[in-house]
Amino acid sequence: MKKKINFVPFILLFVMIFSIGGSFLFNYLNKIYGTFYWAKFIFNFVACELIIFHITPPFATLITFIVVNTNKKYYDSFLFRQHCFEKKLYKKIYVKKLKEKIVSYDDRLFSSKNDLLIIVRNMTQSEIVHEMIFLTSFVPLFLKGFFPHTVVVGILCFFFAIMHLPFIIVQRFNRPRVLKLIKK
Repeated sequence: MKKKINFVPFILLFVMIFSIGGSFLFNYLNKIYGTFYWAKFIFNFVACELIIFHITPPFATLITFIVVNTNKKYYDSFLFRQHCFEKKLYKKIYVKKLKEKIVSYDDRLFSSKNDLLIIVRNMTQSEIVHEMIFLTSFVPLFLKGFFPHTVVVGILCFFFAIMHLPFIIVQRFNRPRVLKLIKK
């Protein structure tokens, strides 16, 4: 059986390097010619968001390990329990169809070959990572000296944050189902 290569990390790394390189290039060209302001702005913003995107997961993973090691029933805590309003929401937005279309960073983390408690831990970790990225997507709003157009930055931050909601929703949708399997 051939091992599938996951291209998602390589694509994200390439986009981050490209945006950082473009940021430096357009900052330099803007100093010389003064006509590349918007290109400089966009590349700076994308570079900032992708740096945040790559820095946040290790901290979220650390938080997950601390939570998991201090509380064996972490998945039953208030934060990770599915609430009644969520069930209604999931039916309205057709999460069952949505979860089939979402690309996983690493499919092996959620493989049925793993122990179910490991899958629950990975789901919790994934949820925390995406929630932290969701929240830290708004960091450029507080860097007013670096990004002067607050309205444009706010709109871009909103779109970067919204991209992580489907991942959070799918993890919150699937965890109770896996926990039911564990109880059986």
